[in-house]
Amino acid sequence: MTMKSVDPAHLRSIVLAGHAGGGKTTLAEHLLAQAGAIQRLGRVDDGTAHLDYEPEEQKRRESLSLAVATFEHDETRITLVDTPGYPDFISEVVSGFAAADGALFVVDASGGVEAGLENAVALGRSTGRAALFFINKCDRENANPTAALDALRTAFGNKIAPLHLAIGAGEGFEGYVDLVHRKAWKFDGKADVEIPVPAELEDEIARRRDQLLEAAAEADDDVLSKYLEGEEISDAELDACLHRGVRDSILAPVLVGSAGRGIGMNALLDAFIRYMPTAAEEPPVEAKHAKTGAPATIAPDPAGPLVARVFKTAADPFVGRLTYIRIISGTLNGQAHAWNPNRDEDERMGQLLLLHGKDQEPIGQLMAGEIGAVAKLAATETGDTLTSRDDPIILPPLEFPEPSLAVAIEPQTKADLDKMGAALQRMLEEEPSARVERSATGEQLLVATGEAHIAVIGERLKRKFGAAIVTHTPKVPYRETIRGTTRVEGKY
Repeated sequence: MTMKSVDPAHLRSIVLAGHAGGGKTTLAEHLLAQAGAIQRLGRVDDGTAHLDYEPEEQKRRESLSLAVATFEHDETRITLVDTPGYPDFISEVVSGFAAADGALFVVDASGGVEAGLENAVALGRSTGRAALFFINKCDRENANPTAALDALRTAFGNKIAPLHLAIGAGEGFEGYVDLVHRKAWKFDGKADVEIPVPAELEDEIARRRDQLLEAAAEADDDVLSKYLEGEEISDAELDACLHRGVRDSILAPVLVGSAGRGIGMNALLDAFIRYMPTAAEEPPVEAKHAKTGAPATIAPDPAGPLVARVFKTAADPFVGRLTYIRIISGTLNGQAHAWNPNRDEDERMGQLLLLHGKDQEPIGQLMAGEIGAVAKLAATETGDTLTSRDDPIILPPLEFPEPSLAVAIEPQTKADLDKMGAALQRMLEEEPSARVERSATGEQLLVATGEAHIAVIGERLKRKFGAAIVTHTPKVPYRETIRGTTRVEGKY
């Protein structure tokens, strides 16, 4: 079924972030399957996952680039932005947070709070993103979802609120108790089915639900009064409280499950719709007028002025440059014109696209809150703003980490020499955390965020643009200078 633009109130956009190996891409795969967006379930380990479609990702069995999946569930358009967990590719995570309204932090039930998760949460806090946590791999050997929950509360405070309580752990993990509605769900091999609440968990359910109520009550004064006075809080009141609390970043609920087996997927989709903010609820974005420099406040209104953020650029040897955009305000129509105030360039929009991993679906227009792409823009780069020429608005720039590791590069063969300059230029369009420079010794240096980043850039240069390079340690630019003074006498 072909998708059409939807109003901001029926949009959710969520970036998946966390430590490498937490299962983000597998989780996205099962969410897509649960929603009926894909018919065949892919696997990261087999190189068949829909969001790990680059050959370098399939070779390494891990995400190296941001990927977008758009689907519909329960009359709501959901856009997932899957990001790498490996630290060398942190610029992709920065782009993901720039595109989405909320974040799902994925946690390994046997790993607890790891460095990649801490970095992702810090990025989420700095951007003010609404957040949920998902404790994944609860069926894994040595998994302890209860200890993982306590580790999250220790690391990030009591705003981390348990929404689910795991039933069992490791090989004995069977399902979860929904603490809001006090219902238990068990995986029967195909789906989560409701079961009676296990009697042996009643004390733990009461304790964890109290933690949830304590965090949620901060979002509503009336509910807080009821909580302090020991009055009963209805499920509907608690649901509304949780939505406000997540939207305003007062609390972050925690769910549990296993992406590998598909446990907890429907509950997670339900949580996206119940608790994550809609695009219409996003606070106005602070920007400035390009001509005057005066501050501008941009609300997520489809009828407002056109303001779109470019959050990623992909260089493709066949399609050309593919530009990923998030519409902040207004409506962008296909085959129309938009102004890029960062480059002082008019851009003709071609066919607008919705993204489904490596596949794209044409769409006539993109409205405020929607995420899509357009091919073959001439001058636009990552971080730029697309707006109207009559009243141009510039959004704040994206802040990518500075590259820190430099290697000397040279063409592998004489044939590669002719291609290398243009290939590097096109490759840098999609690598905001990399640059090419000339050293004092005359060598050409590639500066990136780590060894893996450099290796992947080298592989993509050869695959996409036919320019093979070799790398080696840069020469040290020794310099001679006068170190001291002396007196001599010369005779002629």
